Amino acid sequence: MNLPLKLSAEMLAILMIGDGALALAQPRRHTQLWNTGPEPWRNVVSFFERRPGLTMATGAASIALGLWLASSLKPEEEDTYDHLGAEAHIPSGGWQDLATVH
Repeated sequence: MNLPLKLSAEMLAILMIGDGALALAQPRRHTQLWNTGPEPWRNVVSFFERRPGLTMATGAASIALGLWLASSLKPEEEDTYDHLGAEAHIPSGGWQDLATVH
């Protein structure tokens, strides 16, 4: 998988985790905010609005799926940020490598 595709998948994972956290923490507020637009969409959102437990469960599932997606994206040696003009490679250990004092 090329770097732009990996970064797009990582962004999707971030959105899934954030959306899931909001659905888990504030199910009614979160669904009420999305209850706008075409009637078929509002019907689906209303279904979840009336069932906060189900909204929370789908939020937890979204978090789990987002974490799985993010963890499945492995950096490779050829993944660089050359398009930004930098020569740095993505550390193989992720943020843990950045936090290690040498």
